This record gives sequence, C-alpha cells and structure tokens, in this order.
Amino acid sequence: MLQLHLPTPPIASTARSSQRLISTLAVSALATLLAVLLAPPSRAQPAPEWLSPTIDEWPAAFDAIVSDEEEGQATSRFDVLEPFQTIFEGELEPVDLEHEPGPSEPVLAPALADRLFGMEPWQRLEVIVSVEAPAPFSMLPPLRPNAVDGSAELQERLDERAARFDAMAAERFASQHAAVDHARALGGEVSVQLALCNCFVVELEAGAVTALVDGPGVRRVEDGGALGEPTAAWSSPVGANASRPSPADARAKIGSDALYLDGWGRGRVALIDSGVGMLDASDQVVDHNALRCSASAPTGLRIRERRTCTAPGSTCVPHSLSNLATDRAPTGHGTRSAAILSGLDSLGVAYRGVSRAEVASFHVTSGGVFGSTTSVRPSHALRAMNQGVVGNRMLFLNVELPGGPADAIARAADDAFDLGTLVVSSVGNVNGATTRPGVPAAAAKTLAVGALSISSFAPGQTLSSQRFGPLLDGRHKPEIQMPSVTMSPATGSLVSNPNQTDCRNCVDIFPATSGAAPYAAGAAVLIDDWLHRPGPWQLSIAEPGQVYSTLIALGDRTTDTGIDAKRGAGLPRLPAPDKSRVISSKRTFLTSSAQQITFDVKPGDASLEVGVWWPDRWNPSANRYDHVPMRVELRDPAGTVVARGTDPKTVFHRFEVTGWPTAGSWTLVIEPGTTPPSAGQQVFATIHREGGLFLHFPRLAGFWAEIIESPWSVGAFFPLGPSTPTCP
Repeated sequence: MLQLHLPTPPIASTARSSQRLISTLAVSALATLLAVLLAPPSRAQPAPEWLSPTIDEWPAAFDAIVSDEEEGQATSRFDVLEPFQTIFEGELEPVDLEHEPGPSEPVLAPALADRLFGMEPWQRLEVIVSVEAPAPFSMLPPLRPNAVDGSAELQERLDERAARFDAMAAERFASQHAAVDHARALGGEVSVQLALCNCFVVELEAGAVTALVDGPGVRRVEDGGALGEPTAAWSSPVGANASRPSPADARAKIGSDALYLDGWGRGRVALIDSGVGMLDASDQVVDHNALRCSASAPTGLRIRERRTCTAPGSTCVPHSLSNLATDRAPTGHGTRSAAILSGLDSLGVAYRGVSRAEVASFHVTSGGVFGSTTSVRPSHALRAMNQGVVGNRMLFLNVELPGGPADAIARAADDAFDLGTLVVSSVGNVNGATTRPGVPAAAAKTLAVGALSISSFAPGQTLSSQRFGPLLDGRHKPEIQMPSVTMSPATGSLVSNPNQTDCRNCVDIFPATSGAAPYAAGAAVLIDDWLHRPGPWQLSIAEPGQVYSTLIALGDRTTDTGIDAKRGAGLPRLPAPDKSRVISSKRTFLTSSAQQITFDVKPGDASLEVGVWWPDRWNPSANRYDHVPMRVELRDPAGTVVARGTDPKTVFHRFEVTGWPTAGSWTLVIEPGTTPPSAGQQVFATIHREGGLFLHFPRLAGFWAEIIESPWSVGAFFPLGPSTPTCP
C-alpha cells in the first residue's frame, strides 16, 4: 500500500498548528483517493528486486520502470506522462550530421612524458596506471533522498549497495593483477588499487615509467602529481559585507527557494574538497555557524562525516588529531562549498544554502595551512570518489586537475555515473595558456558548471577566468552556468588566519568557478529529490541523466541556432512546484531509427522548455569516446518544426517556446546520425511546462507529496509552508 507519513506536531502546539494538521490530514486523504482513481492501468514489467514493494511499499500501479521492444528498438525508461509508442514514422528532412571522431589518447599521458624529460632516471615519482575494465559498472540499488540517517531501512540499503559494489570491484581488481605484477617487476611499490577508474597507484623510478605502457591491458599511464590552487582574501564579519551579493541573491537568480520552502532538497552528497570545519583552542572540531544551530552544538547538523584522503594508506580515514580532516585551505574553500550547498540560516536567511543535503566531507588537499596555495593529488581525489560513491547519491568535486578524458579521474567519474551517482564539478579556471577544461569536468558523464558574475562588476557576464570547450573531441563544456562572486560563510584554520581569533561567523567572496559549482550541486539535489516523488505517472527513481537533462531544460540559452561555447544551456531557473509539470524520459537507441516522445500542452501553459542530453560511451580499445550525433526536433500539434538541433559535436540541446504555446499534442523527435554502439546509446529528455492551475501538495516532513493535474489548487486554501524548520 502507499504509505502517507505525516509530520509530528511540535510539543508547543498551537490552535493554528492543529488547524494545519487537520488541513494536512484532509489533503493527504484527498491525495490518496485521487492517486487511486487516476492511476493508469499498470503495464509495468517485473521490476528489479530492489524495487519490490517490500522495500519501497508502492502499489503495483506505481511500478514505474518499463521495458518493451518494438521493431527492434529496445527501450528502458520511466513511465511518465507519455504513450508507449516510440518509433517516429513521419518524414524527416535530410540534415548533415557527419563528423570526425575525436583523437585517440596516447597511453603515456603527454604531461607525464614532459615531466620525465626533466628528471633523472633514478628519481622516484608517483604515477597512476589505468587498466581496461572487464565490463562497465551496473547501477546500484538507489538511495532515496528522504532516507533517515541511522534508520534500519537506510542501513539495509547501504549494506546492499556495498555488497554489490564490492562484488563488481573484485572483478576489476582481478583484471589489474597482471599489470600490477608487471609494475612490481619494474621496481614499483603499489600503494592502492581502485575500482572506479580500474586503476592503481604505483611509485617507481622515472627510468622505468615508460615500460609501464607494456603492461597487460594498460590503457593509460599518467602523472600522480598535484595542481596548485590560488587563494582569496581573508574572511571578515557578516556586517562588513551587507551590501555585497549574498547566497540569497544567487538563489533568487536560479529560483531555488520555491522548491526548498516546499520541503524538497534532501539527499546524501560526498563533498570532495579541502575539508570542512576547524580546530578550536582545545583541538576540538568546530563548524562554522552556518553549518550548525547553536553554540551548544559545535559540529554541523549538515556534516554527516569527515574523512581525510591524504593520510598514508589506501583509504580515507576518519578525522583525528593525527589525521586532520578539517578545512586546511587558507580561505576555507571546503567550508564555503558546504555552506552554499546546504548551510542553515544561523547567519540569517541571506546566507542559507540551496538544499538540505547531508554532507560527507572528504579532505583531499595538501599544504595551505602556512602557505599561500593548496594542491590536490589525483590519487587523493580518486580515493575519495571510490569511498564516497557507495554511501552517497552525488559526488561533488569542487576541485580541478589537469588531464583529459582518458585520465583516471575522468574514467572514475563515468564509472560513478554508471553506478547511478550524480557527478557535479566546476568547469575549472584558466591556468596558463589553455582554456580547455581539465578533469573531472572533461568526463562525458560529469555535469560541468561555469560561472556567471552577479556582483556589481560585470553583472550577468561569464567570468573571464572560466574554462570552456570545445574539447579536443568537439564536445561542449560547460553544460550549464551558475552565479558566482557571492559572499559565503567562510573560515580557514585559526593557524592560517592570525588576524581572526574566531571565524565561526565570518563570510567572504567566493569567486571563480569554485563559487558557482556549489549552487549547481544544491540545485541538482533539489531536482533529484523532486523527481523522486512516487505517484501516478511520476518518477520512482530519477537517474543522474534525467537530473542533467532537467537542469539543461531549465536554462536560459537555446541551442537550435548554435551552442554558446562559454555558457552551454545557460543559467537554470528551477521550477515553481505549484505551477510546473515535468516529463522525464530515458531512451536507449540500438539502431539509427528515429524515436518520438509525445506529450500534451494544456490550455493555460505559459511556456515550454525542453532539454535533451546524452553521454558519449568510452571506447577503451581506441582510448577515446565514441560519439553519436543526434538530430533533435520539437514539433507542434500541426506537425510544424518549431526548433531543431543538428550540431554534430554536441551532447545536449535546449529548446524553448514562450508566449502561450499552442495547446495540443506535441512531439519531440530524436534521431541518431550514426549507428549507435552495440550496447546502445542512452538519451535523456526532459519537458518542462509552466503555468495553469493544478492540485499541489507541499512535501511535508517524511511525506511524499504528489502533484496531480486539476483545475484548482489546494495550495491556495491550505498554505502548509515548509516541511521542517531550517534549523531544528
């Protein structure tokens, strides 16, 4: 049965809260009745065992994963507001989608070859060796965004995820054995083997490095070195910065407060950054006030755990005085990222974060306490990714490293996506002559985020420091942009900030793409949580690609006349839950035949936005991505093409129809320009309609709200408000 979990009223209950509870009960009962009456006949095939009603407790009519075959076209997608017909049988105007494949990456990374040229043969260095994986990862049982931390249900799901990941990891470790033995025979000391990236870290003499490429199955040998990251100014008290843009200004730009105040935004995020928190005079961890509620709770309610990945050994270890996992960047880089992602309103609503995510902090930077820079070693970031992927729904890497699609960080990002994990990263900042993004932004399955200034300096302009594509294989990065150069809660360690005796209440400008990426991570958490709402015709499980395509659909740059290399799909504006309807679909193409998604535009819909995104598939034998160009067309009820995307290099499109689009049945046509690989080409599409009136239930504490189309809005009569206090 569909369970409705209602919030427990506060102890100090008032007449108004009692009335609100009564209203909630009435709305919940009506929601249940309408859900049963309006649920369509179930055409679902048997779902995976981890979707059984014994775990998620949904009635059969709510099973949402559908598989069917029609004329050789196998599809696997979510049953949303669309018919099951997939093959497009209309006429398509010929277009030229020919393209040259991207260059194959050399096994020995060019940056490592350059470094070896200046070294003596006896000098030792750390390198990362990637081996061809025996098979792609399969998706782990999903984590529900509203899972209660510490609950038996969550622990059971985490144990199941860990067991499945360990089984797949064992196969990958076995595939590395021959290459590991080869490295040891060359005098190398292997420190860790990793499943994401199917790689291992080895230290050996420079004179033996080039021989690593001859190891069995070796596809990449790269430098394990570090990248310096410049710092910003010291933090200062809140009052001194009242006139500068705050997170509230950025939240207003992307419209995220509507979903947040409606109760959405829960999730589990692994933040891979410089750590979170600082040590007080007694060597106890103390969080910034924006991440906690009171002085009696020194550590943050949003910070679930702290680990450092820079200590010796193969794993990221919990914080201790011998292995500090606190924020050791002089500017409190990780603290800023966490506060924008999911900070509380302890400093006031202006400094509240975008989401309600619970954060697992992974410290991956070295140096910085007494120096002016911090650095990130690829092996540290890889450890964090491997350890964070099982227990979290998202990997948020607010770091940038040199490299390209063949490097281990990019391979690990693609692997994490295949496991069902969102991967969000800044697109990076210009450092030297190149403007092309490094890793993990260059990975095909990473959502790369650019930076748009909202300060008084060049407002609305792309920051000149932002990296951008196209990459060497022609793909465009970033996919979206987010506001940057806002004031954010910030603190460094007390040692690194001698001018401030206590930085628990300080803020500072968070510039560049590092200052933009946390807004994207928070927005992705909100959308991911919102798309998870089980109900009639709605998603039960949102795949990462559906979150990506939704954020692209919500942007402000169309692609039918060309791709903006710096802005991608532009600045997303998140949906207002009381006026938005979202259709999200996943298609798998096995042939080059066109498929269609049909959907209705209702009278009163004021706008229509469409986002389409597809990930290139890595070809390990060629050491490059295999790209499938796509023709994407949006057709109105008369069959007229109102928007068409035919860029042969892009992997995303965004269309927009404003000014009351024609009511009726619309069609989105997607056609591969080349024959897809044998495993198929996944395509994710989102249609967002805004306007009109329909029944809306805010999501309350522990309660899965549903949105059902109706000519009237219950929200106007029962203003239920946010699900929980932002600082409980």
